[in-house]
Amino acid sequence: MSRSILKTLSKTLFNTDSFSAFVAPFNKALPHTSSDDFFAAKVTHIFDNNDEIFTLSLKVDSKFYFSPGQYVELLVEMNGRFIKRCFSISSSIEQLNKHNTIDLTIKKQISGKVTPWLRQNLALNTPVAISQAKGEFILKSKAKDMLFIASGSGITPFKSLLMSHLASGELKQVTLMYFERGEKHIFVKEFEQLAQNYPNFKLVKVNTAKQGRLSVALLNKYCDDFTNRNIHLCGSANMITDNTLLLLNSSVARTQIFSEQFTSIPIADLNLKQDRIINYLKSNKTVSQVKEEQNNLLSVSQSNDIKANYGCGIGICHECKCKKHSGIVFNTKTQTYSDNGEEDIQLCISIPVTHVSLGL
Repeated sequence: MSRSILKTLSKTLFNTDSFSAFVAPFNKALPHTSSDDFFAAKVTHIFDNNDEIFTLSLKVDSKFYFSPGQYVELLVEMNGRFIKRCFSISSSIEQLNKHNTIDLTIKKQISGKVTPWLRQNLALNTPVAISQAKGEFILKSKAKDMLFIASGSGITPFKSLLMSHLASGELKQVTLMYFERGEKHIFVKEFEQLAQNYPNFKLVKVNTAKQGRLSVALLNKYCDDFTNRNIHLCGSANMITDNTLLLLNSSVARTQIFSEQFTSIPIADLNLKQDRIINYLKSNKTVSQVKEEQNNLLSVSQSNDIKANYGCGIGICHECKCKKHSGIVFNTKTQTYSDNGEEDIQLCISIPVTHVSLGL
């Protein structure tokens, strides 16, 4: 059967672009073999960056490739079932080309089930699988000076970006403002070496316990021409939202701001009735919802002239399925909350609980 026929059949039956994507969670051989959507990999090294963060080095398939700033889905067998989680690649393109390895730097979620298990159970030569590289947190234009703003484990894609692009001579002036509580900054030696080797790179470590979070005062102190730069943000959902609003209110154009949410929000910590922002990535539109509004995402999209497919409106036909890139939604059909990362959702039965980014 031809690939085009298989794709059409898969789209009709399962509303996915490939059959392997549908069966992947059920295919017990997947961590040991490659498929159209996943590559076989194995653990070559694992070490602790600090008491909260560890780095996993993986030997990957020779066909695997990524652009600095992207992430992968890591697929592992955990207690008899397959689990997928998204992690940014923290290593350089040079490392991939020379050694066929990549690094995933992972924060252990204290109340999480998966990330602590990964650190405790993965060992040398453990077979895993990784997806094709995903995400749009890449440097689409290198012609302007840049400001990178990271908090917590949101630093990981910036390490890949800086180590890959500074050496190539592609970047102009780059300032990295790295926010972390106390002295828990990681990759400090690597960043300091980059600052020594490349005069166009400036590292600013911010101790939030002493200096606070991002503010106009800190921006003016460490990067006084920030309004003229392309600004990349990576961190928690609240960090992205708060800092984006701060930048917009400081005369930074939305077209200058690029972001990727990196950390998840435990369900137990959710404020289920809060003001929310729905970010439509393809339409380049942002919609605000006050906490009193509890409308599903299909009605929100239609009310704001966002083009979205739809059919039955009750969660049966899957015509309104779209990609949720980040944020948590409540499924009114299953009465469950989604994960915080990338996944397919049905707009007609999904109510935004946190800030949400959609592929519409």
